[in-house]
Amino acid sequence: MLTITSKSSFLNNSFKRLKSYICTLWPKSGNDRVGRWGERMVLREIGSSGLIPVATNWRDRFGEIDIIALDKRCLVTIEVKTRHESLKGAYPALSAIDHKKRERLESLGRSFIRNNGPFCRRYAIKGQRTDGVEVYYCRSKIGTLRPSGIFWHRNIGH
Repeated sequence: MLTITSKSSFLNNSFKRLKSYICTLWPKSGNDRVGRWGERMVLREIGSSGLIPVATNWRDRFGEIDIIALDKRCLVTIEVKTRHESLKGAYPALSAIDHKKRERLESLGRSFIRNNGPFCRRYAIKGQRTDGVEVYYCRSKIGTLRPSGIFWHRNIGH
């Protein structure tokens, strides 16, 4: 059945999709840029740890998962927290992931499995876990970011 929408609602919906896409490509603030940089550093590490990256910045109406990966037959949702190295001892990055955030990440992982049934059946996904990754950085003399430490915490959901 064909549904007819007004021109203004069509343009409004198209604009919302385009805006969402652009915001993903070009983060709004410096913190967003640093966060995206930290996610790229984690993606480099994923290859050496044996995980297979599946998706980045997967969004649902309830939130976003930074990185989704496969560990054998387990779906891994990864939350990345990036901080300056001066905050390493005083304010650990992982402390920003509280109980409510962990529950939301687990719920988003279940939502990913529901929304991507054929993919999950193809890879025979049997379980799910949530990992947290702390990325600490320092700035070089010319102002570029350099990683000063990446700390992986497995199964923070429980």
